[in-house]
Amino acid sequence: MRFPRLTSPMLRSTILWGVVLGLFLVNLYLLVVFNRSSEPGSLNEADKQPLWRTLLSLTPPDQPRTSRLDGLPIDVPEDAVVSVMIDNFVSARPLHSGLHQASLIYEALVEGGITRLMAVFPYQEAARVGPIRSARDYFVSWAEEFGGIYLHEGASPIAFAQLEQSQLLSLEEELKGEQRRYSSRDDRYRKPHNLFASILQVREEAKKTSQDLSQLYADRCFSGVPPEGLEPALSIGLNFSGNPSSDSYVQFRYQAQSNVYLRFYGKQSPQAHRDQLSGLLLSPANIVVQIIPSHLIPNDEKERLQLNPIGSGPAYYFRSGTVQTGVWSKMSRDSSTLLFDSAGEKVCLLPGQTWMAILDDEELIELR
Repeated sequence: MRFPRLTSPMLRSTILWGVVLGLFLVNLYLLVVFNRSSEPGSLNEADKQPLWRTLLSLTPPDQPRTSRLDGLPIDVPEDAVVSVMIDNFVSARPLHSGLHQASLIYEALVEGGITRLMAVFPYQEAARVGPIRSARDYFVSWAEEFGGIYLHEGASPIAFAQLEQSQLLSLEEELKGEQRRYSSRDDRYRKPHNLFASILQVREEAKKTSQDLSQLYADRCFSGVPPEGLEPALSIGLNFSGNPSSDSYVQFRYQAQSNVYLRFYGKQSPQAHRDQLSGLLLSPANIVVQIIPSHLIPNDEKERLQLNPIGSGPAYYFRSGTVQTGVWSKMSRDSSTLLFDSAGEKVCLLPGQTWMAILDDEELIELR
């Protein structure tokens, strides 16, 4: 069988334009795939869709965005993380505002047998957060894992020295000043337990600086289901100060319906820990207990504590009414705290708020 020669100018032109169009579409497809695969966490089933569907849409399909610090779906970018030091003196607790919205909350002893909190907001725009108090160097080390903005009022001498060397944008001076653009004292309450700030306004004010506020990589893993075969842990007591009658004794009670732990203060007559802003009981999905020994700083007039968050030690992971043992590890001040199980495998937490509790000894954990 003899095929006709392609001598027609119109036919040759049609074939040439067909080849050009084909090359254009192939390059467009490769560009779309490259852009999707270069985004963190973007490899999913949508990337396996047929070529014809991608070419027809000419844009990549919508992909769910999740927070790198709590694993929850978000519809806004995670810009500058804001880490806020929170007063946890007994008279300040009824004023706690914005904690219910935080992705992470750290709790550790300071001086006098009381704890202080640090709430971490990677994307939230809480209108009122506080009461804001002073920094300690180990809280600065945890904040350095995320970069961004560090909100505090005052600091220990060691914390001030560490902040001067860190990449964090410290807003302590602005909070102390008389001209306040994003913070204010609530005159209904007594100093120093009455300083609050707006996260949205803090981020807007920080944009006026030349400092790099980009979020650092957070090496965290999230999964909707914990491993099988874990021991039950329906009620957890954390005796931060070592004194069971202390105001710093904390209880977490598992609520199966919502798959969270409800937080209370006190052992004998526990009081619900509520967020004043939302009125809701604080209820993290995960509780991570890190064991880090502490000691008094020599010759410190306020008898402040020193603990070293860099290194490794025992860890306990509470989620879905269970407990899992393992090891935490942090190699440097600005590296992520890594969470491993007893076999050395990475631990995946549930999507939702995580409460990071730092205790001096494993015996201070009470399970029921």
